[in-house]
Amino acid sequence: MKPKLLLVDDLPANLLALESILESDYDLVQCTSGAAAIEAVGQHAFVVILLDVNMPIMDGLETARRIKRMPRGGAVPIIFITAASHDTDRVREAYKTGAVDFISKPVDRDVLCAKVKVFAEIHVTREQQLAREQQAREEAEHLAAHLENVGKLNEEFVASLDRELRAPLKTMRDTIRAVRSGAVAEPQRGHQLGAVEQHADAQLELIEEMLDMKSVAAGTLKLTPSKVNLATVVEGVVTTLRPRAIAASVRIEFSTDPELRPMSGDAERLAQIVRQLVTAAVRASSADGVVSVTLRRSGSQVQLTVEHRGPGIDAAMLPKIFDGFDDAEVPESLRGMALKLAIVRHLVELHRGTINVEGEGLGKGTRFVVELPAA
Repeated sequence: MKPKLLLVDDLPANLLALESILESDYDLVQCTSGAAAIEAVGQHAFVVILLDVNMPIMDGLETARRIKRMPRGGAVPIIFITAASHDTDRVREAYKTGAVDFISKPVDRDVLCAKVKVFAEIHVTREQQLAREQQAREEAEHLAAHLENVGKLNEEFVASLDRELRAPLKTMRDTIRAVRSGAVAEPQRGHQLGAVEQHADAQLELIEEMLDMKSVAAGTLKLTPSKVNLATVVEGVVTTLRPRAIAASVRIEFSTDPELRPMSGDAERLAQIVRQLVTAAVRASSADGVVSVTLRRSGSQVQLTVEHRGPGIDAAMLPKIFDGFDDAEVPESLRGMALKLAIVRHLVELHRGTINVEGEGLGKGTRFVVELPAA
């Protein structure tokens, strides 16, 4: 793509002469008045402006002043072209408008090409440097936000250790001691050991989340992609979670588009996404409530929706539900979910997808929407 130059002269013959010299190396925009030049600067990104000084109505000096006040014109080098002699006052006035150089008529081809090339390269280099600086600022802001988010999640995780690890471990210890001492009758031992197994599974999941969070913070969490039948993955998770939902008097309904084809993804991580969203929905549902899990094709995306009717989430909390939150800010049913939902968002983004949460406020339910590339 050629660099773009603006040529401004009230005489078409002069523009034609400039065009014959520069057209092979540059994309040229030509104007015959100062007003037209100002309009062009608002529409295009130029690397150099060649501007005739002596134009009627609005001369080159006034045109240059107005261009330099424009967002797109402030940094663009302006080279004045004039047939008049360079008296000191006029040269000084021209440079005050922001001009970088003069070229006298008749224009010397070699001088014109050399000056335009130098100032164009300077301008392009400067713009590239500004772009790099802007990118660096954005990356620094993103990193700062990420570190702040990680800090919040680490605080939530430490808090969850006492809430979700200490009590279950104490229960497991006490149950094992009771079984070992003979305090638990034989018919009850299987039930008690089953409870210990459930607690152990929960603690293992918590440890895995801790390791995931460490990888998220370090930027080392990776996927193991393969061809995945997402409908099979979702159905498997729903089947596993149904007994827990039934125990909470909640029904899980699952529907899928039969035309869905296998997609690229990490089956284990996709299952983790579904499991945490459905678990959150079940926990947030009212007794005798329904959690709807829907999988369908939406253009080039596969859309997973997990919806429930229940206590819901305060609308003010929705924008930061995946950024880590204080348990005091959410219904009791969602306490302890901050770390899990933050990891879910990271896993969705690793799959080049998006996740959003929608709701109308407390008491009106919540809907999680995940979109993943279908291919």
